Amino acid sequence: MTSQKSQNKITLLGLMREDLSHRKWMVVLSSFVQLLFGPVAALLVFSNMEAQSFYYYGDEMILNKQKAIQYAVEEMTQSYLPAMMIIIAIVGAMIVGIGGYRHLFNRRMTDMVNSVPVTRGKQFDSIYYNNWLIWFVPQLVSTIITTFIMLARAASYGYAPAILKSAFFVLIGSAFCFACMMHLVILAVVLSGTIFNALLNVAFLGFDLLLAYGLVVVFCQDCFYTFVDLPISLSQICWVSAPLSGGYLGAIIAAGVSVDSPAGFAAEFGSVSAFYLVLVATIIVAIVNLILAYSLYIKRKSEESESGVSNKTYRLCIRCINSVLCGLTVAELFTELFYLNEKAQTFWQIVFSAVFCVIAFGLLDMIHTRSFKGFFSHWKQMIAIALITEAILVTFIYDLTGFDKRIISESSIETAWVCTSIYGMGSDGSGYAKDPENEGFLVEKYMLGDYDENDMSFEIPADVAYDIITAQRAVWKNETFYIYNPITRSSELLPESEIDYPAEYFDLNVQRRNGWEFRREYPVYDREVMEEIIALPGFMESSYPFRTGELGCPESIRISGVNGDKEVPAEMVEAVFEASVEDFKENYSLDYIQMRDFQYVYCLECQYYISNPRGGENSYWVYTMNMYIPEEDARTAGLLDELGFDELRHSPEDDYYYDYYDEYYEYF
Repeated sequence: MTSQKSQNKITLLGLMREDLSHRKWMVVLSSFVQLLFGPVAALLVFSNMEAQSFYYYGDEMILNKQKAIQYAVEEMTQSYLPAMMIIIAIVGAMIVGIGGYRHLFNRRMTDMVNSVPVTRGKQFDSIYYNNWLIWFVPQLVSTIITTFIMLARAASYGYAPAILKSAFFVLIGSAFCFACMMHLVILAVVLSGTIFNALLNVAFLGFDLLLAYGLVVVFCQDCFYTFVDLPISLSQICWVSAPLSGGYLGAIIAAGVSVDSPAGFAAEFGSVSAFYLVLVATIIVAIVNLILAYSLYIKRKSEESESGVSNKTYRLCIRCINSVLCGLTVAELFTELFYLNEKAQTFWQIVFSAVFCVIAFGLLDMIHTRSFKGFFSHWKQMIAIALITEAILVTFIYDLTGFDKRIISESSIETAWVCTSIYGMGSDGSGYAKDPENEGFLVEKYMLGDYDENDMSFEIPADVAYDIITAQRAVWKNETFYIYNPITRSSELLPESEIDYPAEYFDLNVQRRNGWEFRREYPVYDREVMEEIIALPGFMESSYPFRTGELGCPESIRISGVNGDKEVPAEMVEAVFEASVEDFKENYSLDYIQMRDFQYVYCLECQYYISNPRGGENSYWVYTMNMYIPEEDARTAGLLDELGFDELRHSPEDDYYYDYYDEYYEYF
């Protein structure tokens, strides 16, 4: 009864005041940083923009002051504030998370805190709430002052809505970031007995799963011929890392709303619903981290302080997972550092993966037990983990899963799309489209929102998709080219006379009838299949909109030759380009589009105006697309000869392109 009365006398607010009295330095540091990178930075940015405006425009500065204010507002709201506040939130979460529960690192401090007549839960809560106060109150004050400064300087120019909107989303986004990161840090601290182990656990909890995912992608790329590179995009990183880590990248994703708005940021995911799904998953994981930390804190024994990691289950998981990751990472780095034949490379990969797996296992055991004798304290587990590492590596190297050889039935294909890397004739222009808002301009397709960046895929029949999957492939093994037949799974040595015959890579995306997606890249060597694909309706227009005139006529054309450059007269630009389009369509064939860039007689540098929607109205940049004209393009070559450009013709005798490629191939 007396104990209960004593606990009731110590209120949560009393505990918070006592804790804050010991962490005044954190309050001062947080306030200083927030005010320095908020209000002070805003004053500097606006003063700098006005000074630049005066320097460039002099007496006309007043007329251009609005432009300077606009630049200042854009810099503060679109880049500086979102990025800086996220960084401050992450660093702040690290400091308050570790500093608030620092008593867990010292046995004497732990005993003293636990001796206070108050429940463990109330202790945890008082520190947790103070963590928020130490960061959020200065952040709120800084945001308010910064907003008032920006409004005072720019509201009269009509920028008040943008400033207020940015301030709101920066505050909300950085709060998400702080929460995710702090929960991860607190969990790591509760699992640790020293600050060094706490920092290691923060890294392990935040990066292990992301590293594992990255290794899978890298090994698939290196070991499989039919693996499609996953797009390294924001959405990919978010989908994989954010929900899994609950911190680091997860925290940044949760703070993504601070970039502009949920709708603007969600464009990177393809839809607003997809963004919110990742955001909710990230927040759920962050809440789970907090619940785990709270539960472990309640049950934590004083003996765990000053130890490495006393939680045996967690220690085993971290030791095993990171040993495997270390071994596989070193094995992959080895392939990047040394160029050996396939057999030697495979041998050394296996050796290095085992060695560094054992080293990582032993070092982590030493760190967790805080004893040099701990290196071989779990030698049986060490051997087992090394064998598991080797099994994973060998599975990828020799494709024991059959991933690379998998063939799906034609009847299981519902729809299929394909895009190809057959360029050969200069810039393909597939990353651009006509700008619907600016006639005569181009726009990058991803700016339109209806296309993925550089998307050039088009739908193909199921039978053609099946032909791509089962077509012969040119593969490289033990420094020798082979032709692999997917149906018979047999390899045949490629004759030297056919080694120079190029195989083409086709990215195939199949939607199966069971709802699953089948996405691979196939190095097709079978000429009949390649000709079947390029003959499909839509291939030429989708892959070569520049060469087929789908993007319109360029603004200007410059002929580039070894003897100099020369502009095509403005009145002849359209005629020259139309001739090149007619030649391309007439000569269009597999052999024609597979010609290497140095097999041409004229090089045309075609200039287009590219819209820049992010730069505001009337903002654009000039882009040059090279078009190479071979002898087969008789109309274009003849017209350029008539116009007097024959002195700029390329030929094997005097063209540096030939010398360059000859030296290049001889070197390798």
